Amino acid sequence: MNTQLDIPQLQAKVKTGASNFNWIAVAAIINSISIAFHTGFTFPTGLGLSSFVSLLGRDFIDIAPKEGSNLAAVLSVGAFVITAVFAGSFALLGIPARNGRRWAFIVGVVLYALDMLVLVGLQIWVGSYWIDLLFHAWMLFSLFNGLRAANQLPETKEAPKPKGIKELMSDS
Repeated sequence: MNTQLDIPQLQAKVKTGASNFNWIAVAAIINSISIAFHTGFTFPTGLGLSSFVSLLGRDFIDIAPKEGSNLAAVLSVGAFVITAVFAGSFALLGIPARNGRRWAFIVGVVLYALDMLVLVGLQIWVGSYWIDLLFHAWMLFSLFNGLRAANQLPETKEAPKPKGIKELMSDS
């Protein structure tokens, strides 16, 4: 099926697919900051969910009472923390995906596909998210290519599990 010559190419495709998790995470953080500061610039590969949370936080901040209220600061920090959790999850998925773990790609593809549904909602609510939807589709395709390459790699042996106390005692 696969020759030894194919393995380096497959590993490169896995790493390329896995690196997309980092792009998604970084874009989500930058988008959150951009939305909070009303810059009007976002990366289309970021997370729709973090954009949604950031937009909500920004809109609530805009209508919150300005004097004597910490509500604006709480909402701003809360929106960024939620974005950091989402983005961090994608960054963390990149680690096992880079090592060819299929489950990480599968979880990432499912989460990013669900995130695409959030973008559909944003398109309806705010508008102007068509390019983001197209980039999400392209990024899903790239993640899927990483999964496909991981599926074609030969099975690797699992690392040996550390011995427990019972096993250590029985070895002596």
